[in-house]
Amino acid sequence: MNTMKRKFVINTTSGGGITPEKMKEIEDYFLEKTGIFDYSTTGNKTDATMITRHAIKEGYQQVIAIGGDGTINEVVNGFFEDGSFIGKNTILGISKNGTGSDFYKSLLIESTSKKNDWKEHVLGSKIINSDVGLFQFTDDMNTPPRFFINMAGAGISSHVVFIKTKLPKFIPSVFHYILSTILALTKLKTYPMIIQYGTKGQNIKRKINLLQLIIANGKFAGGGMKLAPPAKINNGYFQIYFFKKINLFKVLRYLTKLYSGDFSQLSFIEHVETKQLSVEVENSTMGVELDGEYIGDGNFLVKLIPSQIKLSCC
Repeated sequence: MNTMKRKFVINTTSGGGITPEKMKEIEDYFLEKTGIFDYSTTGNKTDATMITRHAIKEGYQQVIAIGGDGTINEVVNGFFEDGSFIGKNTILGISKNGTGSDFYKSLLIESTSKKNDWKEHVLGSKIINSDVGLFQFTDDMNTPPRFFINMAGAGISSHVVFIKTKLPKFIPSVFHYILSTILALTKLKTYPMIIQYGTKGQNIKRKINLLQLIIANGKFAGGGMKLAPPAKINNGYFQIYFFKKINLFKVLRYLTKLYSGDFSQLSFIEHVETKQLSVEVENSTMGVELDGEYIGDGNFLVKLIPSQIKLSCC
């Protein structure tokens, strides 16, 4: 019997809600496999971070995020305190219980396992080290950094996640991302900005007008959109995509390509690979989301931290 000390952090509202029946199914599975099901549920957004941080300090060897990408993000942030990494002796387990569960898709690819049951991956003996992104608003450097493990987005995607939180509850969760995306695209806006990054041994500083900025560690976002086909969660690089000005007709025309990842030849999308990026928006503010959660607006800096968090899989 697997006796590792585990803490399950459960967001019961993820993916349209974890029903009592589903909760019992999860509990029964881990009780049968390990003999114990030690869990805490979240109420507010920061609960998962605080529960994780406390569990790490209490010596838990694994923390499992049961929820979607937003829940995973909160748990990842619990592996840090005041900007410092405190989770070197703790493994992160992730579930497939969200609206999108996009980071889980990337984990499956990296694991090379044919098993698709997240519970088996939680108990799996294989460990994959994942890169993590550090995000810092630069308008006030005294604000603590935040961390993300899948993808950061600025521009249209921040509107998408904001709209998603306002959708009526009667709309099935499977339609949340696509409907929010379509609604956000009705108000296209470009942002003039100065970006700076390093690539191929050069430090690049340039002005650019962008509709959307993607900073990817994982391949998928937005409920299955393959926005960063070459991304690997542990190769030490972000995949950055600059979406330039385009009209709504063309966006809708190429929307299927965003889901398939087949957009390398589209002239309005530019791709670079880098470990760090700074963004300064001119005469405006641009919203930002991390792993599908809106966090605010302003100028910012992102840095990649290589092989930071250990993930369990099989």
